[in-house]
Amino acid sequence: MIGEKFEKEKKIKREVDYSVNANNAYLITGPRRTGKSVYSIQLSEGMTYARVDFEDERFSRMKANELKKVLEAVYQVKGTVQVLILDEVQNVEGWERFVSRLRDLMPVIVTGSNASLMSSEMATYLTGRHVDYLLLPFSFREFLKYHDVNVRESTRGISEVKSKLREYLNVGGFPESYRQSVKAYLGTLFDDVITKDVMVRM
Repeated sequence: MIGEKFEKEKKIKREVDYSVNANNAYLITGPRRTGKSVYSIQLSEGMTYARVDFEDERFSRMKANELKKVLEAVYQVKGTVQVLILDEVQNVEGWERFVSRLRDLMPVIVTGSNASLMSSEMATYLTGRHVDYLLLPFSFREFLKYHDVNVRESTRGISEVKSKLREYLNVGGFPESYRQSVKAYLGTLFDDVITKDVMVRM
């Protein structure tokens, strides 16, 4: 259920202090490409978990009443699981009722950046029994941690931090922009946010 890209992904401890410690629905939202999928896996460390990615084209026509088949497949592949991660499950219309039922059995982490995952709308189906987490792009401290920069109170250390600050102001806090053409990546990301998140709410 978890792809190789997450195994190879460089992970850092985020500054947000979230936890999954009870049967409930945990909703992780935030801008696109801020690391929500990776963070949901970090939240599940130490527990047996399964992750289902609903951006997979094989789920493109799935109906809400078919979600039980996903759960059956999880049990067949993983056996008993303590945490279930549903990545971009908002692509399945009516998913909220499935999560509402499942949260009584285990913690369910739901991730998504689509504007349809607004907490005010979630309350209609989950009636207060969900925890909202907001994950934002890397802060400057997280940026330094990602690039293995140790802050030192020396002339060289201060110079290095200033250099990284200039880089951070130019590149930003989206992790994927560190591995490819910044201008092209951020341009595509901007277009996706406007067309897929903002315009659908207008």
